[in-house]
Amino acid sequence: MAGLNPSSQRQKSEINVIPMLDILLVLLVVAMLGLMSVLIPRIQLAEQPPESGAPSRSTSIVLELPDSGGFVLNGVPVEDSALESYLADVFDERPVKSLLFAPGRTRRYSEVIDAMDRSYNAGVQVLGLMPRRTRAGSN
Repeated sequence: MAGLNPSSQRQKSEINVIPMLDILLVLLVVAMLGLMSVLIPRIQLAEQPPESGAPSRSTSIVLELPDSGGFVLNGVPVEDSALESYLADVFDERPVKSLLFAPGRTRRYSEVIDAMDRSYNAGVQVLGLMPRRTRAGSN
């Protein structure tokens, strides 16, 4: 048995560092997230009290484009030629210049875009479309 060397038969024990590195990386990420919640200030919006009671749905201005043609602003018919000047008068004193559109089912897309463009030219800053399910009398 001259070929057997007792020193070559010993097993070498090495520490597997991969799991230890995984745990260290997880701890690093948790520590970074914890520091972010401490270092980044929270944004708190100040609640503004309503000026004259609770806001009602009547404060919204809705421009309807009925299927029959023309324009109706909050129930008042408006002539096509006077739309921009009428909108400019309505929104002149309002601090929030937002307008909701309620186009009819048969109105063309180009007519709705034209009305939006004309209202923007009249000074409206925020334009929105009303979904059909929230309109009165829609199915």
